[in-house]
Amino acid sequence: MDQLHEPQAAGDAQNNNNSNNNGGQVLAAEGVEAMEARAPVPTIHHRPQEPYEGFRMRLRGEERQWARAIKAAIEAEPDLQSLPSDFDYAQLACVDLDDVEEAVARTRRMQYFQQELEIEDSLESGLRFIREAVRLFPGFFLGMSFTYARGGGHYTMAVNTNALNNGRLSNADGAARKTLMTALYHCLHALNPDFESTVQGIVILVECDHFDWNQHGNLAALRHIQSEVGVAVIKHYPTEWHQVRLFNTGMVFNMIMSLMRPFLPLALRGRVRLGCSSALGNLENIFVHPNLEASNERFLMFFEDCLHRRYSKVASFSLDYVPPDEVF
Repeated sequence: MDQLHEPQAAGDAQNNNNSNNNGGQVLAAEGVEAMEARAPVPTIHHRPQEPYEGFRMRLRGEERQWARAIKAAIEAEPDLQSLPSDFDYAQLACVDLDDVEEAVARTRRMQYFQQELEIEDSLESGLRFIREAVRLFPGFFLGMSFTYARGGGHYTMAVNTNALNNGRLSNADGAARKTLMTALYHCLHALNPDFESTVQGIVILVECDHFDWNQHGNLAALRHIQSEVGVAVIKHYPTEWHQVRLFNTGMVFNMIMSLMRPFLPLALRGRVRLGCSSALGNLENIFVHPNLEASNERFLMFFEDCLHRRYSKVASFSLDYVPPDEVF
């Protein structure tokens, strides 16, 4: 990743449209410093690193207490379904901390989204829909990996928006849209296979070069898709967002992100970067080798491994079991 560059924050997209018409042009250093100084400072829940295997599923005593309070509150709401497992309540606690009211509201929004698209939260559904999405949108899912960083690391996914230029998202029956949304939902599950991954935050790399909005049909369909992806999934899924980096953005993408910015969580607004560039050009040159079929198989293998690990931990984790060495 040394060849990736990130010149600007999303909040200043509208003021820099002209400078981004030609892809990922790098801003002057003083411009970057000024923008980052104005960016909101997100509140991140930091936990100490532990030097033994298994710490990635370890909760601190306060996190377990928060999760229990969130579980009791959600189960007391008559219009909400109980979450599938204690793992899900603990994941909420890792993000919303002791804000039980926000955790309940987040759950209500996510359940509405799941019901609207009839998303089944299961290993089998995730494995089936991801393969169908790869078939319907070849080249969209560029790769998934774990990126090591100082103090930990981040699960990372790269996508290519140009692969959406096939008109499928405007289908009247909505089948392709449901497939993509269900696949993306389970991608977030795969990027959060344990509690440490949720706390450290995930990284999304987005290739925007040659994306053609005209091939998606009417603006109403675009707004619907934007609402589902940008609001329902990004805003409400319980995870920390370490960074979202958009490569080779032009004026249209800058405008779209400017419109979406007020709907993004405060912690994410300062972490979206527009106009990123790579020494190798398009992200396809980094991830697609030796060919698309091989890169698809690499992506699917990593995705399936992460999803299997998550659902294995979902099945085994219990808020009632307190390890003897748990820290309060």
